[in-house]
Amino acid sequence: MPDTANDSIEDKLARLKLNYASSLPARLDKLSALWQQADHSEDRGEFHESLIREFHTLAGSGSSFGFPEVTRLAREIEHALQDGQTGTSESLADFVNQRIQALQAIARQEPTKAQPAEAQTMTDNAALQENRRVFVYVDEPQHIDELQDQLQHYGYRVELFDSLARLQSALQQRLPGVMVVSVQHLDEASRELLLQYQHNDLQVPVIILSRHNDTQHRLDAVRAGASAFFTWPLDYSRFIDTLDHLTSHSLPDPFRILIVDDAKSSADFYARTLQEAGMHTDTVNDPLDVIQHIQDFCPELILMDIYMPNCHGTELAAVIRQDESYVGTPVVYLSSETRADKQQIAMAQGGDDFLTKPIKPEHLVSAVRNRASRYRKLRSFMVRDSLTGLYNHTSTKELLAHELAQAVRNGSALSYVMLDIDHFKTVNDRYGHAMGDRVIKILARLLKQRLRCTDIIGRYGGEEFAIILPDTPLEAAHQVIDDIRGSFENIRLSQNDVNFHVSFSAGIAVHPVYTDAITLNDAADRALYQAKQNGRNRIETQTR
Repeated sequence: MPDTANDSIEDKLARLKLNYASSLPARLDKLSALWQQADHSEDRGEFHESLIREFHTLAGSGSSFGFPEVTRLAREIEHALQDGQTGTSESLADFVNQRIQALQAIARQEPTKAQPAEAQTMTDNAALQENRRVFVYVDEPQHIDELQDQLQHYGYRVELFDSLARLQSALQQRLPGVMVVSVQHLDEASRELLLQYQHNDLQVPVIILSRHNDTQHRLDAVRAGASAFFTWPLDYSRFIDTLDHLTSHSLPDPFRILIVDDAKSSADFYARTLQEAGMHTDTVNDPLDVIQHIQDFCPELILMDIYMPNCHGTELAAVIRQDESYVGTPVVYLSSETRADKQQIAMAQGGDDFLTKPIKPEHLVSAVRNRASRYRKLRSFMVRDSLTGLYNHTSTKELLAHELAQAVRNGSALSYVMLDIDHFKTVNDRYGHAMGDRVIKILARLLKQRLRCTDIIGRYGGEEFAIILPDTPLEAAHQVIDDIRGSFENIRLSQNDVNFHVSFSAGIAVHPVYTDAITLNDAADRALYQAKQNGRNRIETQTR
């Protein structure tokens, strides 16, 4: 099954970037060889169109996969080949050679495979350190040790300040992701300092903690520019949710739009229009290449002309719909056809919408964005668990089969983890199902925070989770999961002023010891059962 059958856009994009980086050196070597052939040929024309097309494709994909310099350099080569001149004093041969060498240097500098889980986790955490730094200012220290301890379990870096002057001095040196202020009374000096960091380009969110829950104290917090207000004792689940929200500055991934049009100028125009609106695009001028582009680019919408040589747009849509992996991918026809009956026939043959040329850029952007947004949302409902946002049971099993097949082909290690919350029925019986759901969400959040974006986390069912760790040997997987286990068991939970802790047990199995999804799943399940039999709150491994 192709990659796009199972992956959401968010998670697939990370893997696409790694695959792109891995394939880039060989791709550039091939382009370099093609250029050398052309440069030494008496008739460069026989290579001309092929070179332009290859560099055009490279330019269109570079920025989409995190290589803006690849796009810039490939675009310069493409334009020079099209014009037959460089616009500089350099000869065309020197111009192209220098840029190919620069492209190859970029490819050599980029990582070509995913890091092991432990190393990548440390890299990801380092990148997040600035946003996850929390400045805490307190004038009543009785809760501070507990607060610091709980925040650190969730991966936040806490710096404590016992005076306003010390906080102000630190803010002049570096800015945290968020400030937490716990004071009996917000005096004028405190409010002035906090407001100072609410009205500049580097705004620092503020959370006020208080022993008082009356309107006046809440009003004082609002006047100090606070983003949130909590009272002691803290509901740490809600508090961490708020922290995560305030420190998350990531933008949604751009929509990925595939444009199929035999007229290169039209395709490029639509691509530029959508790119200016913040979308990623890929163009196909030969309809027979469309399936390969779909597999490589993973589009959220296909914008397709109807009248193309050798292949009608409705025929191409029918070909795309033959693969169940692409049944849900929106196909929007863009054509000069104005007859309503013809449009309806086209819609009945695999299309989802029909746009008529000429179309204003703002109308094109609006139509594409709305349809792609709807697809992304519906897709998430199909493959994600509604409570946690993790992959659901079916998607997890499909992804395991896919990732394992890839590991077998590449000869790489893959670790598979089955994880179960200990005594979960007791949590539900004693504290209620709402608290049980909260515990599940806390563990889901912790797993997403601590694992790589290329790792796959699923809610397997109830209180059971499954984790797929590509390119990860058994020892590294054990260490990463055990670190998460230690953090989870130390998180303080509270219900009706009663504090308690929850733990989990886990089992790990690994490829190449197990080479198919069924035996790998069974082995991890046996290891999980062994962990529970051996006392819970532990990790066991299965190696035959």
